[in-house]
Amino acid sequence: MPGKRITMQKPKPAKVPRKRSTAKRAVAPARTLALDQAARKWISLMADPCNAPLVEPCYGGTGTGYLSRVRDYIYPNAQAVDFLMEFSPGVDTSATFRSGWAATSGGSLGTAAIQGIGGIMGNFDVVGRKRCVAACVKVIYTGAELDRKGLVAGTLDSGYTLIGGEAIGGTAPVWLVGMPHTARMGSEKHEFLWVPGDSDQNFRVTQGGEELTTNENSGNSLQIVVSGAPPGSFILECTSCWEWQPSEEPGINQKPSGIVGMKGPPSAFPLSAILHSIGDIGKFVISRAVPLASTMVNSWMDPSRSALRIAY
Repeated sequence: MPGKRITMQKPKPAKVPRKRSTAKRAVAPARTLALDQAARKWISLMADPCNAPLVEPCYGGTGTGYLSRVRDYIYPNAQAVDFLMEFSPGVDTSATFRSGWAATSGGSLGTAAIQGIGGIMGNFDVVGRKRCVAACVKVIYTGAELDRKGLVAGTLDSGYTLIGGEAIGGTAPVWLVGMPHTARMGSEKHEFLWVPGDSDQNFRVTQGGEELTTNENSGNSLQIVVSGAPPGSFILECTSCWEWQPSEEPGINQKPSGIVGMKGPPSAFPLSAILHSIGDIGKFVISRAVPLASTMVNSWMDPSRSALRIAY
């Protein structure tokens, strides 16, 4: 037809089927476990037993109780150059701390002395059963700066090693070999966090009116070693948080000290899942052991250093 323009369309290229890649695709990392509020609060208490609000532990079972925070001091012998202490909250209340010392570096640590937990936890007419919620042990240097020397080491151990009255095998330098974290005395904030094991979920009886169990002390312990320090130049401070139940057999002419209810765990997550979320337990234990020059600005809260980088 005159005057009509005809547009010619180019033919579309034929589709070439895409070849399926035989290379394996990268598997996305598993999503970090998101904890509920009860578990998050408990981890915060484990990370700061001295200052965080007291909360119920996310242990299994149907038990519950009252919450208390206790602070104890361990004063080594004034001649002590080497010192070894084990803190085991699952052990009988009268022997929570066992320790030995030597007057010479590398000398025999003698026999293990015992020290009980203090405060209300040592009142057996009030407290019948207890379990530890959170705890930490600090080594504090009290000597002159010009005299400062020696090493401080610590670790979290499953079970317990020292028994009151037994001869302690090995010297402080020997014990240091098995410690994953060692620092020069006074060079850092010597603080070690306690983390519970599976057996620490159980309420354990105190001595006194309750029936005593046998051979069930299998919870976790903190072991602290000081080697080559100036004599009598350090003390140890332990802050521990407890959940406890009143004694059911109080002393003569005394009434039971309280009533507790029976309810389920505060969190839907078992202890194993919570510990899994913490991640590297070894790093968590020493997460507050930072150089003293940094403690003025609370550098342990720096995400690059903190062991609490957990996807809540």
